[in-house]
Amino acid sequence: MIPLDSSALRGADFDPATQQMFIWFHGSGHAYTFYHVPAAVFQGLLNAIGWHGEYYNRNIRGRYRP
Repeated sequence: MIPLDSSALRGADFDPATQQMFIWFHGSGHAYTFYHVPAAVFQGLLNAIGWHGEYYNRNIRGRYRP
């Protein structure tokens, strides 16, 4: 898990072979899996320093769930 400096997101990880992204949220204690995520979207999340939560809401939430 790569730690994220966010009040909502604790960390993230990515498996390029399966295009699965895993995001841990503060409070829940477990990872949510997102499917068919392009590597560029994961990299965008990592690069969104200071606004990881907003990037998640705009670019990931509701788009990559099974």
